Amino acid sequence: MKNAEKTIYCSSDFRGTAAKWRFSMVTIIPSTLSKRLKVLLVGNLLMVFGILCISIGLLGVGSWTVVACLSAVSVSILLQLVAMIRGRPRVIVTEDGFVFEKLFQRDSWRWDDIEGQFIVISIGWDKFVGYKLKPEILALSGRKSMSAWSGCHGIVGGNTLAGTTEELADLLNKVKDR
Repeated sequence: MKNAEKTIYCSSDFRGTAAKWRFSMVTIIPSTLSKRLKVLLVGNLLMVFGILCISIGLLGVGSWTVVACLSAVSVSILLQLVAMIRGRPRVIVTEDGFVFEKLFQRDSWRWDDIEGQFIVISIGWDKFVGYKLKPEILALSGRKSMSAWSGCHGIVGGNTLAGTTEELADLLNKVKDR
């Protein structure tokens, strides 16, 4: 992935008198501005179109339609600004596992928690990377497989991350198999 950041983190483990230093490579796959703007534009146009269709079908176009459109677009822009400030969504890949940071939530899994390979799945018009958890981890997490997710227990990605979904799946599989 050409836009992924690679950073070396150093952490220490002070057990007893000897300090053990561990260096690990961390790859961060951020969201890109161009993809964010595309999602914002298309999403807002679809919301306004939907509100107009509903208003024409139910009550007719009026001042409430303008207020509803402006409210929906304002909330959408506000959420995108919050996401940009927080640097979300992004995927952080380490030698121990990966973290998928969403707007207000994060999924963090060790490689040992994942069963099988990461696969590319389609949900509507979008592609995501799907994964399955081992049965014992699945029981502890309370997650269930979703039919919309091709039987996967979780998904990573989205249409604002740098690179393609296939590249993300390949990266996750390569690091997991090390």
